[in-house]
Amino acid sequence: MLGPGYTPENGFLIGGGALYTFSTNKSDSVLQRSSIPLKAFYSTKGNYGLSSTIKTFWRSDLFRGVLDLNFENANDNYFGVGIVQNQEIPQSDSTSAYFRKSRMINPEIKVQFLPNSFLGIHALFKHDRIVDVNPIMAEDPYFLAYGNDIFSSGIGGSLSFDTRDLTVNAW
Repeated sequence: MLGPGYTPENGFLIGGGALYTFSTNKSDSVLQRSSIPLKAFYSTKGNYGLSSTIKTFWRSDLFRGVLDLNFENANDNYFGVGIVQNQEIPQSDSTSAYFRKSRMINPEIKVQFLPNSFLGIHALFKHDRIVDVNPIMAEDPYFLAYGNDIFSSGIGGSLSFDTRDLTVNAW
């Protein structure tokens, strides 16, 4: 499926998506279908991206796996750190605009411990690289301290309660 769109940062864009579903155990008729959605866009300002949130169900829904992926090259705006700077800096191509390359992966494994109740552990890995620095960033002490190549990571836990009959189109 394809469709048009518009945002100030992207300009006009064409976006699309596709969905593939499958079962991890075809003999289990009540196991939810796993899904691999794929979303992509390309814009008139040269921005493009690809993302997916893969969801899988295993062993009569005892285990769930989720893998969130995002790849994006896009124009953005930087207004400094804090609300005062954010309100004082005008947004324009000559003041706040910059171009970034962003990659993110976020895997999660969940285990059912009670009916409809899941405990999970997940990790996050994110890498951003600033390619075209604007004048505000070039003088910003935070940008100068941390640079144009930023890697973030972390681990965490989750507790969820899920009674949906079908995760991709819940009723």
